[in-house]
Amino acid sequence: MVGNWRRVTGKPAVEQRAGGGSWLWLALGLLVAIAAIAWAILSNQPSERQAAPATQAPPAAREAAPRLAAPEPLPPTAPAAETASVPQPAVPPAPVEAAKPAATPEPEPEVAVRRSGPAPATQDPKVPAVPTIVVERRPLADRPPDQPTPASPPEADPPAGQSGFVRDAKTDCLVWLPSWRRGRQFAIEWQGGCAGGRADGEGLAISRVLPVDHMPTRLAGHFRDGVFQGAAAYSREVVKLERDDFLIALPAGGLIGAQFWLHRRFAGDLSVPLCIGADDSVLAVLPGHASRTDNEAIQRFMRRAGEQAHAVCPLVRRVETTVVPQDYGRVNEVNRIEFRPMVASAQVYLDDKGAWQITRYRNDEAAQKEREERAARRKEAERRGKEAAVLRANPDVRGVKLGMQTDQARAALGGELAVWKPAWRPEQEQDPYLRRLVEVVLNDGARLTLRFVSSLSGGELVSLGYEQRFTTGPPADEAIARLTGKYGLPDEVLQYSRDAPWTGSWTLRSKAEGVIGAFMKAHVRFDRNSREVELLGITIVDVNWNDADERAIYQRKREEALRQHEQGKSDRMKF
Repeated sequence: MVGNWRRVTGKPAVEQRAGGGSWLWLALGLLVAIAAIAWAILSNQPSERQAAPATQAPPAAREAAPRLAAPEPLPPTAPAAETASVPQPAVPPAPVEAAKPAATPEPEPEVAVRRSGPAPATQDPKVPAVPTIVVERRPLADRPPDQPTPASPPEADPPAGQSGFVRDAKTDCLVWLPSWRRGRQFAIEWQGGCAGGRADGEGLAISRVLPVDHMPTRLAGHFRDGVFQGAAAYSREVVKLERDDFLIALPAGGLIGAQFWLHRRFAGDLSVPLCIGADDSVLAVLPGHASRTDNEAIQRFMRRAGEQAHAVCPLVRRVETTVVPQDYGRVNEVNRIEFRPMVASAQVYLDDKGAWQITRYRNDEAAQKEREERAARRKEAERRGKEAAVLRANPDVRGVKLGMQTDQARAALGGELAVWKPAWRPEQEQDPYLRRLVEVVLNDGARLTLRFVSSLSGGELVSLGYEQRFTTGPPADEAIARLTGKYGLPDEVLQYSRDAPWTGSWTLRSKAEGVIGAFMKAHVRFDRNSREVELLGITIVDVNWNDADERAIYQRKREEALRQHEQGKSDRMKF
């Protein structure tokens, strides 16, 4: 840097720094002198605030009160209050005695608020006294219960059906608002008609947040029973429930004692619309004389509920239907209300052909009754079967019956036998634990599956399965009549209708002594249109005898293993 200065000016850098510094100090001194002169001039002139009272007060007041006194502080135990002054014309203050200090003069704003304290200075008697409004500040918890509040919150224990309604103090009319628009910090204003103490008809409800709300919530449209319906009004009864839920009455459809209610929640505009077309739910109240366990009658009742909802609102095409008795109640669950006791529930929908269909049907009481009746029928069938099994002969199929040996079963088939296919190898013939299985095919295509017990139990037939298929079979009723003619009436018909196959069951006496544990079942499957038999199946099994043979095999194998284990032991030690 020194070299650069030398090249530009040709003088040493030290000399250039000294010359520049003297000019800088001279400029700073001038600025300080100017600032001192300005401060002296301004400090000698009085301010407008100090001069104004001197020009307005008389000479006696100026001599008596050369200095203003500060106001006395508030007592520490006095409750705080606010005094609001009404604007008044400017009047010169009255002269104050010399012995008393003058109060601090204050400018008169448009509305002034000051703390309560000592009494203000004496006012000119010519000027009329201005009334003051004192607003006492207290916590809401300290207010008397009969003192009106700024807003009308819902009552702690409201009357039936009044939960969620807010009262307008001017019109004394109730308007429903959701839970997040209720409370002491909200105020409601109703402009419209009132029927039965609730907003009714065309009107406007304004909900404000206290103390000032520049963007209040406005509900303009139709109201019924204090509930905002929106732009489209409907004449149905509206019942308020808990959790901001509602029930809208539907026509009964000519059913005496029945009730249908459309279950709704409020929409985004705080209205409770009649028609939505989504998430529709119907509460159906059964008549007092209706049966709770008649599934067909209850499903017809559900379809009627869907029809009534669709008649009132064409957008309704799929509804969740809940059927309850006359003495039903409500239970608050998580984020929903359930109606108890529930008789049945299902989803009812309108198909493309205009018919109401039912899916996801549930009726716990009817299902329990059906299970009990089925168990009772089965128990009765077992009782009758045991009694009949003692007298019932051992049934046969194409001449083969339980208890036959392999050669006896083959001889019984005679010339009808087409294929005899054992399911064991010749070297297994002497196996005492072998349970022989034979597959048989007859000349007409019928098939037999024969299973024999082991030689430990005699090697007799213990299970028989028969299957016959038809190209053009006999009528179903004729086939069933021939079966019952040969084997007798079944102890139990498990399933039979026009479209379902027929299955009959017979109880037989087991070969195991003193035990009833064998049965025969016949199965008839037929075409739904022609009612001709397509498949005939017969099964005869002695369950207890089969189980006894398995236990005998297990016991014999266990004894053999123990014997081999003992034989592998030595009586002396050699090494």
